[in-house]
Amino acid sequence: MKKVRKYKNLDFTEGFLFAFYLKKGIFSFQFITCIIFSLIPLIQFILLYPELTINRQNLLNIFFWGDFVRSALLFSPFFSLISVLLAADIISGEFSNKSAMILYSIGSRSRILLIKILYLLFTLFILTIISFLSFTIYGLFNFGMIAETRFYLAGFVIVFFDLMFYVSLTLLCSALIRKSLIAFILPLFYIFLQAGGFFESFDIYLLSHSYYKLKVFNLFHSIVYSNIESSVTTGTIFDLVIFFALPILLFLITIYSFKQIDIRVD
Repeated sequence: MKKVRKYKNLDFTEGFLFAFYLKKGIFSFQFITCIIFSLIPLIQFILLYPELTINRQNLLNIFFWGDFVRSALLFSPFFSLISVLLAADIISGEFSNKSAMILYSIGSRSRILLIKILYLLFTLFILTIISFLSFTIYGLFNFGMIAETRFYLAGFVIVFFDLMFYVSLTLLCSALIRKSLIAFILPLFYIFLQAGGFFESFDIYLLSHSYYKLKVFNLFHSIVYSNIESSVTTGTIFDLVIFFALPILLFLITIYSFKQIDIRVD
């Protein structure tokens, strides 16, 4: 009976923490800023094509996939900032306000970190939906149509995992450095290095997330346009594994590393 009660209390604690982070996040300045950033891709698209007229489904697919998903969402540094804003102080902020010792005394660090990760992923999911929904509303009001479902699904998967990489990288910095400003600056620096083509200039593609992102985008491009046979190679499979597995690996490294460090605050 004691064990049952113990696990019931633990479940209550985990549920309470998730609800706490969710409530705190939704009403935060960061979340409002992230909503604004999630609408920037549509604003960029409208400014790029202020008098766009589309009367064919396949033409809307082209603009949605090439200009909205590729240019405005995946390869715009501003949209990637959503992940950095969400995760930079989710751990380091607790050390700044001296609440870390209390928080991590009520349960295992790994469980609490897992709750934070679930909260971050849930928030990214909502923000990605908002961004895609904005284009859907725009398409319906202006052209009376939306892009085909396969383009939405393919775009959503790539964009979500792209944001997931940056949030896992930022969370790692927040957990290990425990300084909010540095945890914000380091991923931001990496994002703008990529945007400027720094890694490609020195032929160090393995360090560039954008390199793998472009490879995966090209593969998905072949899939949505039904040309998959000519695109799958051993290199492509490697790119897929890196793109989809690296965020999960970074989460695991964060959980393991955070369990090893001394969390006492001054």
